[in-house]
Amino acid sequence: MYKNTPVSELSSLETIEKHIREQWLEVVGPEVGFFLSNRQQEQNQDGLAQ
Repeated sequence: MYKNTPVSELSSLETIEKHIREQWLEVVGPEVGFFLSNRQQEQNQDGLAQ
């Protein structure tokens, strides 16, 4: 996240929080959702196989 934020935007807690939220929504959140979705599918398949 630090690499993707311009240095000028790291001057206050408000702008840092804004960029963290943007990165979460655009990058981190979807990856977590994808991971949890795959995990749920694996659990469902394991339950059906038993």
